[in-house]
Amino acid sequence: MSPDPAGMAAVDPGNPQTWNRYAYVENNPLAYVDPDGTSDDDHWAALYGWGSHAGSGSLEGSMIAAVAGVEQGTGPSTLLGGWAAAGESQYIRDNCIGCVTFQGRLYGKYYDQTFGSWEPYASWRTAIAAMPQSQAYSAFMAACLYLIGCNPSMVYGVTSQRRGTTENIQVIGANGSPLSLDVATAANDASHTGYGHGGNSSWYIGGQLNTLHVVDVSNPYAAAVPGGEAHIDPFSPYGIGVPLHGIEYLLSIFVPNSAVRTFSCSGAGCY
Repeated sequence: MSPDPAGMAAVDPGNPQTWNRYAYVENNPLAYVDPDGTSDDDHWAALYGWGSHAGSGSLEGSMIAAVAGVEQGTGPSTLLGGWAAAGESQYIRDNCIGCVTFQGRLYGKYYDQTFGSWEPYASWRTAIAAMPQSQAYSAFMAACLYLIGCNPSMVYGVTSQRRGTTENIQVIGANGSPLSLDVATAANDASHTGYGHGGNSSWYIGGQLNTLHVVDVSNPYAAAVPGGEAHIDPFSPYGIGVPLHGIEYLLSIFVPNSAVRTFSCSGAGCY
């Protein structure tokens, strides 16, 4: 046993537990650890989940633990949450060098996230973009302009089926049937007419990237029933869907279609 190497600097006149230089971590080894004998702080205990502060942690412990979680590849870990309380979250934001903070809406939903570096942030964004409800939301918001009676401020039931790599949606109206496509407006805004899709008429609307493809379904095919249908083509140069939409079409032939999903969608996201 040896005295505290910090000497009298370790003494807090207001805390009698620090008066004994031979006492270990203020006589509370279950709540604190002091690996080098120079600190009575509990950030190591918070980091490793020890003691009475495990699950909340000090400011330093919260930041270290959260950053460690990102670096160890535990997924798109956020520094906000877990051990970080509301006040600690702001501390982390103000003091974490190299962190990436996102505040805003993605696919209609509001996020307030901070990450330890660019890589987990990019992984998080990619994972959200790949979610079926995110892709359904993109198609819903774009198609709503061309579906008769569609109002994005209202909540709709939306059926969605993945064919190839796209989520093909139909927006269900109050009568339980899909909303109809405003064919005249779609044809007027379209850059090119489509093909395939059960032999139904379809139109490409938009530029070369993330092009809206709307279908006037009169002949049911796959999970589509009569009414308007839509999906987003990731790449359709000159609005004609070639070449990648041709690949997409082949994928829809050889890759089994997904089961039909149902979401509740509005301008605030699909859930």
